[in-house]
Amino acid sequence: MSDIKAPPPRETLPDPDSDEPQDVGVAQMQSDGTLHLHLRTVAKDGTIGEAMMIVPPKDPKYAGMVAHLSGIKPGQAKAIPPFPEPVIDPDSI
Repeated sequence: MSDIKAPPPRETLPDPDSDEPQDVGVAQMQSDGTLHLHLRTVAKDGTIGEAMMIVPPKDPKYAGMVAHLSGIKPGQAKAIPPFPEPVIDPDSI
């Protein structure tokens, strides 16, 4: 039996016009260390995007995700803070 749980309900959607950083979802660490990321965003035009990512401990992105979540532990669920904007080199476009 899987230990996947539904994300905690959100009472209100984030205000897409706000300058305040909004959580981008909820992360849950399973007993085996696997991260389940329930991601959600709302665009300025009202479009809603949702995704679920599963990141096992062997994934190259795993350590960075755990660091971004400030050291989540098995059994914990935490809000996911916004990820930094990527820096794009204009010469690479």
